[in-house]
Amino acid sequence: MKRYLVNRRGDGVHSPYAFHLISRIIRNPHPYYCFSELARYAPKPWQLGRRQAELAFRLVIGEGLASVCLLSRGESPVAAYLEATSRSLRLSYNLPSASKPQPELILVEDAESLELKALIRTARAMRLEHHRSLILVHTHSPSGRRLLQTLLRELDPEAVIDLVDLSLLVLCPTLTRGRYKAYY
Repeated sequence: MKRYLVNRRGDGVHSPYAFHLISRIIRNPHPYYCFSELARYAPKPWQLGRRQAELAFRLVIGEGLASVCLLSRGESPVAAYLEATSRSLRLSYNLPSASKPQPELILVEDAESLELKALIRTARAMRLEHHRSLILVHTHSPSGRRLLQTLLRELDPEAVIDLVDLSLLVLCPTLTRGRYKAYY
């Protein structure tokens, strides 16, 4: 628990990018105006809750992302949060083929029915196409935790931020390597 308290604001994080991500985006205590309207969407047990959806919103806004792939089982309240970030956000619900533009963020809400090889192929293509790519994995279930371990082994991300029930993998060749724990 001490590590969570140390890094809750980004203290003790030596990577400037990870510090900015933790202190300015993840730990941002100020709600956006649209959050009160979006709170009416009720998640199912396997879906991200309100706080996690707000974090996804903050991540898209804070990083200035233009494309997101949301992998979920059925309709997700997170889609409403992501769509509220920008009218120009390209939101997809399936992994793209190799010939199509790759997303900047893959948000894995439910790992149960995920095609692992396609996810790893897409993540590797993202690394080649974008300077910085992000994968946010919901680790609430054993399948989510197994997926995270496989992604860590296969992709060797430069930075990993453990957020208790979520893990953020950052693929960026110029980034200082590190693993961090934070609380949002």
